[in-house]
Amino acid sequence: MVIINVAYTTAINPPSASPHLNPKQIWAGLQHKVRHAEEFVKPIESCQVLKEEENTVTRQVKFAPGYSNTGKQLATEVCTEYEGVKVNFLQEDGSMIQNIVSEGENGELFLTYVFEWFRDDVKAGSEEEQKLKTQYAPMARMAVHGTLDTLRKMVQDGKIQ
Repeated sequence: MVIINVAYTTAINPPSASPHLNPKQIWAGLQHKVRHAEEFVKPIESCQVLKEEENTVTRQVKFAPGYSNTGKQLATEVCTEYEGVKVNFLQEDGSMIQNIVSEGENGELFLTYVFEWFRDDVKAGSEEEQKLKTQYAPMARMAVHGTLDTLRKMVQDGKIQ
């Protein structure tokens, strides 16, 4: 088994971005993402909330064929929300995805995604491990930018204020 770790961070409101997102909008959008993953992650076809308690949502997502990390089309995830700061997405195999909002020294906002994928079908140090690391890095970048694009569209459409 191997664990593949990938992280990517970007500024939420670079000068070219419009509209600029405030912390309240970002958090509302991340909470929406927990409950409606298909609006944010193209390979997810559907998302069903199974249980919701306090800051934890258990959901079942359905992946398009060939897109699941585990090979299963249906996956149950436990999503834990840490208000205003991060959401952890714990997958059945122990893999973890974190969406983290942070503030820089000058008040600028950043979004970081951290991926920790467990792969029991890959040998440590193998060519396959290196291939997956190379493949996952741009996926992390696309996920962060895709989320921000979706949040901006939600603000423009009035779905989040």
